[in-house]
Amino acid sequence: IDGKHFAIPAPPNSGSRYYNYKGYFSVVLLAVCDANYKFVLTNWGASGSESDGGIFRRSEIGKRVLNHTLDLPAPDRIDGINTLMP
Repeated sequence: IDGKHFAIPAPPNSGSRYYNYKGYFSVVLLAVCDANYKFVLTNWGASGSESDGGIFRRSEIGKRVLNHTLDLPAPDRIDGINTLMP
């Protein structure tokens, strides 16, 4: 899961809402891809001034991950490793 800033012209009367830490106006694509680089979950259009973590928590993706309703596989052990992995 990652966020990508896409540059946009400054929206009228938006102040610094879309102005990001990189120094330009943007909207954010938050996405999850599978092992074949296909998008499986997306959230598009958050303002560039928001953090990826804030966007995640407010998005449907984040809400469903955090309340365990996204139908993710159960954690399991990887051979030779004592750490549980999703």
